[in-house]
Amino acid sequence: MSTHDLHQGENMPHLLIRHSCALLTALVLIASTSAGDWRRFHGPNGTGTSSDKIPTKWTAKNILWKKEIPGVGKSSPIVVDGKVYLQSSSKDGSSRTVYCFDVNDGSVKWQKSIPGRKAHTHRLNTLASSTGASDGKNVYFAIWDGQGVAIHAWDLNGKELWKTPLGRFKSQHGPGGSPAVYDGIIYYAFDMDGKSTLYALDVEKGTIKWSKPRKAFRASYSTPFLRPTKGGGNELIILSTAGFSAYEPKSGKLIWDYTWDQEGVVLRTVGCAAYTDGIVVGSSGNGGGSRRVIAVKAGGSGDITQSGLAWKAKKSFPYVPSMIAKDGYFYAVHDKGIAYCFRARDGKEMWKQRLGGNVSSSPVMSGDTIFAPAENGDVYVFKASPKFQMVTTNNLQASFSASPAIGSNRLFLRSRDSLICIG
Repeated sequence: MSTHDLHQGENMPHLLIRHSCALLTALVLIASTSAGDWRRFHGPNGTGTSSDKIPTKWTAKNILWKKEIPGVGKSSPIVVDGKVYLQSSSKDGSSRTVYCFDVNDGSVKWQKSIPGRKAHTHRLNTLASSTGASDGKNVYFAIWDGQGVAIHAWDLNGKELWKTPLGRFKSQHGPGGSPAVYDGIIYYAFDMDGKSTLYALDVEKGTIKWSKPRKAFRASYSTPFLRPTKGGGNELIILSTAGFSAYEPKSGKLIWDYTWDQEGVVLRTVGCAAYTDGIVVGSSGNGGGSRRVIAVKAGGSGDITQSGLAWKAKKSFPYVPSMIAKDGYFYAVHDKGIAYCFRARDGKEMWKQRLGGNVSSSPVMSGDTIFAPAENGDVYVFKASPKFQMVTTNNLQASFSASPAIGSNRLFLRSRDSLICIG
């Protein structure tokens, strides 16, 4: 979810592969994204990583610009072709607006508003919490008007292309799931209380190419990602309370499925899954502090529930923030401000370190350096290494709940009322 930071409320709420064939496919995926772009929630393919160079220790000169964002929202920024896109809601709930900012000076290049209405959300959620996605030609946003969710498409100059309604959304906390787009198809997990459907829409016309029902529990907010397979293809992997499922991206055919036994406690998935060393890991939780974590051996066919579990856990892992994977290790920042490193193959805890304040944002990584913004305005900087290495802590006198984006060798942070550019 796009920082649906609901870890304090009741019951609320990927890609380094070692063998050469899969690595080649991954490189092709990355090469298809322009340098400096961050086209979906949690970055390229949901990995939260970028090769762009971001300064680690900040002074006033590193704040290149800061622009007020009207209204409220926790939609995280995306970066496409020198522009930054996000959505916001008017304070009275009467409209939702998609903004396009210039990366160089923060000027608004265009904005498009859509009528809406006030609706109930969790106190830590907003009416505009979904992050956009792009294929480099257009931008796509899942927008909730207070009743139903629709996928909207604009070109990069703000021309409206199409709108596809998906129906009413039902949840005690409001929506927050975000789309992803790969090879001409937009994928969106429309997961709510009592109903769950994975949609695939054509980018040109917005028509539904296929849809797959999933077992429904409580609303979940994870965004799908692609995993390269040995044969040179890809499988689309989605996480929810039901478990992990992998689909053939073009047809929607189910390839393999892992059913999650949450041992009598039905929790939500919020952050993205992470993947490395053949292991895909996902966490679920609630505001009361319950956690369930599964690490599954990705691949195979059919029901892998009995054969696919690598390990599981009930503590230490985050509820809302997504994890980062690198070279056989998972890096996590817990909602309470504690950072962890776990070995992917067996879940062994390599280190834990208290950083400070509560964290709702998903951390991001530049090279081998992780940036983790907190609700108190601190941005913790540490190394992705099996031995803990703290770099520094920067404070921007703001409050961060949306997740950052990296693009054009800049870091973009959405605070409660502003968009801040670090470079």
